[in-house]
Amino acid sequence: MTQALQCLAVIAVADYVILRHPPRWHAIVLFDHPAHLATAVLLGGTDPVYLAGSLLPDVDHLPTALRNPKVGDPRPRTHSLLVVAAAALVSRRLAAGAAAHFARDLAVDPGVPLVWPLSHGTARIPYALYAAAVIAASVRRAGPGSAARSAVTSAPATDSA
Repeated sequence: MTQALQCLAVIAVADYVILRHPPRWHAIVLFDHPAHLATAVLLGGTDPVYLAGSLLPDVDHLPTALRNPKVGDPRPRTHSLLVVAAAALVSRRLAAGAAAHFARDLAVDPGVPLVWPLSHGTARIPYALYAAAVIAASVRRAGPGSAARSAVTSAPATDSA
């Protein structure tokens, strides 16, 4: 099984469980984080800094976890493009990973306060758009020349802020 198919399987299983058999809030991480990593691999490769960035936005859930959160509660307001901007001050690869995180969060409930503090609403895209994007990315990754692309996107690169 190729890496692209493995990533699609991780996303499909995670989203099936989250939608059809919603785990408690604290247990969603067991499904959602692997799906974020799989999304990031499909969209941009396996660079460790990039993959760390794909989980970075969820750091803002830590204070929420200390309360009594419930499935469907809104994401913290800091779950916004401000994270991408702050990450860009450290590393473009870290920022790209954070942006990949939002590709998934925009498609799953409850959406993302993407442009907070400019807007207090949440942004959403249809899940079908996200699914089409990850399927297209998996076809691109699994197609001819994908080994060369993977080597380039996975290679450590020097990175200036």
